[in-house]
Amino acid sequence: MSHQLRALPVASPAAGAGFTKTLSTEQRGKLRALAFTFTTSAVVANRVVMVQLVDPSANVAFQADAGAVQAAGVAVAYQVCDAYGTPFASAGASGIGWPDVWLPPGWAVKVSAALEDVGDQFSGIVALAEFGWPEWERDNLLAAFAQAG
Repeated sequence: MSHQLRALPVASPAAGAGFTKTLSTEQRGKLRALAFTFTTSAVVANRVVMVQLVDPSANVAFQADAGAVQAAGVAVAYQVCDAYGTPFASAGASGIGWPDVWLPPGWAVKVSAALEDVGDQFSGIVALAEFGWPEWERDNLLAAFAQAG
């Protein structure tokens, strides 16, 4: 099976809520990039954006936090990518590292913020994922079928 790179639709959640995107329920997937804007309300409190990898039972297997807190009344563009080793933050932008792993069917990416206020908003969400079977697994399956032949 060849690998396919696809943009995944992710609707903006209601104000005050994070979002979860299941990559696929039928095949393995690898999150290649995720971008979104998080706009905090004017309510005074610092927020920390968190990106989690969760299994089908909602158990957290991995969590990456933003490189800095986000103050009230600010919009910050976030990028999540496996090319980022260490989280970084600059004026109006923040990068979050992500593991370069194949996810089993049913696993999801969950984005939320600590101390999120009811007026905070995630928007402009764009996700890019790769689908298919890792070469080593495909080769093992083909070898097993050949031996069973």
